[in-house]
Amino acid sequence: MLVESCNGKKINEVSWIEQIPRARLYSSLIERRLTSLARINSFPSVFNDSIMELLCAGGKLIRPVLALCASEVTGKRHNVCVLDAAVALEMIHVSSLILDDIIDESPKRRGIGTLHKKYGYDVAIVSAGMLLLRAHRSIGETRGMRRILYDTTFKLLLGQAVETRGDVYTEKQYIRMIQFKTASLFEASMKLGAVANKLPDSVTLKLVEYGRNLGMSFQIRDDILDMIGSPRMLQKPVRMDLGKGKPTILGAKAYDSLKATPNGLAKIGKQSLVKLTMSRNILDAANQLASEYAHRAIAAVIDLKSTPGKRCLVELAEKATRRDS
Repeated sequence: MLVESCNGKKINEVSWIEQIPRARLYSSLIERRLTSLARINSFPSVFNDSIMELLCAGGKLIRPVLALCASEVTGKRHNVCVLDAAVALEMIHVSSLILDDIIDESPKRRGIGTLHKKYGYDVAIVSAGMLLLRAHRSIGETRGMRRILYDTTFKLLLGQAVETRGDVYTEKQYIRMIQFKTASLFEASMKLGAVANKLPDSVTLKLVEYGRNLGMSFQIRDDILDMIGSPRMLQKPVRMDLGKGKPTILGAKAYDSLKATPNGLAKIGKQSLVKLTMSRNILDAANQLASEYAHRAIAAVIDLKSTPGKRCLVELAEKATRRDS
């Protein structure tokens, strides 16, 4: 879909989320607000230019879309407090992507050169910091929303630390890592959307459960796509995680299957381990786990009354495990 934004520049946004009408509506609201809030004019222009280039390259915007869905799940309309919270979540997410790309030495993101490759490490690191700062400044002071954002940022960074320097081999260790690294931001999306629109605590708890499980499913599917996905659809190179030796659900399941075999880990070499990671049995098991988490997400909200917001949440969870980008 062609979206008119970013000072009139047309960006080609390829996203499975665009297939859901309600999510498409939310995306357009978020995009306009995001590009207006992300700038900090007191900084030299190169930093704002680099951030706007990355934002204008497109993105799924699933986290802010979830926040708006959550806020409207009881039938209430979202407000500007919800929209700013949603945009803050996306700025934190994009900040983490910039840092991820530096750590992974990735050459491309969203179909364009990564910030550190094009502008240098100094610009990329400061730009990531700018987005974090802007996110925390743009969110409302009320109802403990900044505390939610702070706690979420802490969990995200903890997950990143565990991924880069922790011991993550087994599926149990992997699940703990992505609870921090990925699921925490999905949980926050649901909680901030609910809190900003003053939804009942009983509804908020269901939404947080939904977010936690969808985040788990989403990361597992990301791992699968890194192995079997299309670089054109993903708009970035594939098998980067495998090449860098990063923890993935496929690697964890392969490790556990070998550990269950007498002397399995001692007998197998690196090439054989990579081959096992790519085997049909491992891929099928990973896809099954992603589906299980998606079903748990739907189950968490299924008893809520039927509203456009709730229907959007269900559709997002259903499509999340079948997406190709």
